[in-house]
Amino acid sequence: MSARPYHKRYHSDALAGFMSLTLEERGAYQTVLDLIYDRGGPIADNERLLAGYMGCSVRKWRALRDELIAKRKISVNEGGLITSDDFDDRLYGDDARKPLSRSTRQRIIERDGEICAYCARRADPLEIDHIHPFSRGGTDDDENLTVACRTCNQAKGALTLGEWSGSSVQ
Repeated sequence: MSARPYHKRYHSDALAGFMSLTLEERGAYQTVLDLIYDRGGPIADNERLLAGYMGCSVRKWRALRDELIAKRKISVNEGGLITSDDFDDRLYGDDARKPLSRSTRQRIIERDGEICAYCARRADPLEIDHIHPFSRGGTDDDENLTVACRTCNQAKGALTLGEWSGSSVQ
């Protein structure tokens, strides 16, 4: 079961937001939003994984993603994560989560090295994880940040360490 079993969805807002989208784009957009809500935050721009969720080829997913970006439904940040302003606005409100600064990211990498804190493998690409999830009250303080490989960071998602270590995801 997801850490977030449901989310508020205002149907009139959804319908208005879908007006500029084709049927395929609507399906892809809703799937991306569901993944973002399920993970509790932005998701990795992993083309093969997302194409699998969409039930299409990687080439088709790239075209859909590019259209959703062009229509400002989703964006990909510097860290290679897909997010949506709709998600940020609804989940965080006025206190929307801001991307970590490059200096913070570099400081954490220098402190922790290029090894995943969870599986002890070389982390490539490097991701910075909130030990106590930001979406659950965690902060951007250095003490709450660590280096993680993409696999572990995605698997952990918005779970606390206690919840994740007790799951069968690892």
